[in-house]
Amino acid sequence: MLIKGEAIRTARLRKRLSQRELAHGICAQATVCLIEKYDQNVAWDIINGLCQRLEIPAESVMSQPDDVLRRQLDRALAAFMAEDIVGCQRLLIPLADLIEADQLRAHYYTLQGLVALAGGPRLDEARFRFSQALNEGAAGPHDLFRLLAQLGFGYTYFRQQALAQAGYYILAARDGISQWPSGQSWELEMQLFVLLAHAELLCAQGHWRQARLIAADGLERLNASNSMFIMERLIFVRARAALGAGDTEQGRCELESALFIAKVRRHPHMEARINALLQTLDQSDRETE
Repeated sequence: MLIKGEAIRTARLRKRLSQRELAHGICAQATVCLIEKYDQNVAWDIINGLCQRLEIPAESVMSQPDDVLRRQLDRALAAFMAEDIVGCQRLLIPLADLIEADQLRAHYYTLQGLVALAGGPRLDEARFRFSQALNEGAAGPHDLFRLLAQLGFGYTYFRQQALAQAGYYILAARDGISQWPSGQSWELEMQLFVLLAHAELLCAQGHWRQARLIAADGLERLNASNSMFIMERLIFVRARAALGAGDTEQGRCELESALFIAKVRRHPHMEARINALLQTLDQSDRETE
């Protein structure tokens, strides 16, 4: 059973209670925070106690219909697109045993795959989840989650150097996004994900010039939208392509830019990848001297 956190928050503010005051003697303040922010599922006695203090019926804050589940999945997707992987995972936890509709299960499996891919990555788990999503029922027109599952499935192959399989799924996702009507939700983010994956694939295949062009295309789209979404990743790929083409000076400059942005955006995983490549360049320079 899902808890409608917004309903709890609205009733609390109407009573002019802080989270601490609402929680006192019932649960921890952090529990109220999780309920309001992530629709956290909790024990019945906690919900009943909170609702009694708020003087609202407990039934008014609980719901299971598909439209509520769909909103919860959309919130989880929004958290992922904001690069809040922990938040995405928290939103998914209460849904595990609730989703019955085929399409919603496919969306749930896709998000679980994305979390597994981003958090580690756990490649086998991610591929299993994406496979579940792609085999779960019929996809609707311009199904964002199906495209994400295709792309994620291809990326698991890429990370394991199975480039032919990776290319099949990544290019299928790129074809899918190219057929989207303009103005779709998450259109920019999906275009950038596809461009990044394609550019990384081209780097791995040694097609340096094409990889640089595709990464540059992504960066132009970011500039036009005044966004920094996955910017350091696109610059990192462009740096790798420059290095692969023998342009060491340009590659190092791009790496320094990517490192600065990764630090600003607090992405330690990307900082580590960029620093590792810079250290390799430094070592190569010392050996040349």
